Amino acid sequence: MLGTNLIEIKNFHVSYGKKLVLKNLSFHVKAKECLTLLGESGVGKTTLLRCIIGLKRPTNGEIFVEGENVVEMDEEKLLAVRKKVAYAFQNGALFDSMTVFENLALPLTEHTQLSFQTIKKRVKKELEEFDLQGTEKLYPSELSGGMKKRVGIARCMMLKPKVILYDEPTVSLDPYNTANLVKTMLKLKKKGTTSILVTHNMSVAMQISDRIALLSEGKIVAIGTPETIEKDYNVLLKNFMKGIKGGLSYEKISH
Repeated sequence: MLGTNLIEIKNFHVSYGKKLVLKNLSFHVKAKECLTLLGESGVGKTTLLRCIIGLKRPTNGEIFVEGENVVEMDEEKLLAVRKKVAYAFQNGALFDSMTVFENLALPLTEHTQLSFQTIKKRVKKELEEFDLQGTEKLYPSELSGGMKKRVGIARCMMLKPKVILYDEPTVSLDPYNTANLVKTMLKLKKKGTTSILVTHNMSVAMQISDRIALLSEGKIVAIGTPETIEKDYNVLLKNFMKGIKGGLSYEKISH
């Protein structure tokens, strides 16, 4: 059962100079829901994610996280938001000079007073959750692309956020690593983690999403459950798929 709204976007605009990229967006994300944003490159999907955690300010509009307007917050208040809304960057954003253990431990050493032994146990548990046992002493350069992304998501979860923002998590991954990442995301969803997923991969979107929003020319042109999008917006969806480089596939990923 999906709960109340955790994130609300109201009358949201973003401009770069004279170019209006996002135009009057309004939507919400319920607790425990996964909302997917699908749109061609350059439509402003990543910009929207960055605005939610205050890495960028919108030109106009409001962003509410648990009823608080992020747009009005200073850096100190934004730090609290970033503890409960984690951002999973495309490339994992791991620190190359740190081991996997050190990367995962970093949020806890910076933002908590936990002992080293407690942190060690937490990191070990998180690695087990993400099927990454035995990687503690490895550096990012020793990991595959898929493993880097899973380690990045594992690090996002160290502070137990309520929301995770996925920015093109499966881009550049082969089918095997995509399937492993999908398993990770479904596991987090089953635990009740709320999420916004930005992707070009229709197969992933159809498996993970509770709702899908199609963005075109800076606006939401359709929003609904995967079944609704596939059934009621079939022509629009096909045209949308043709507009994305390389196209999209409905082929299911085994998990």
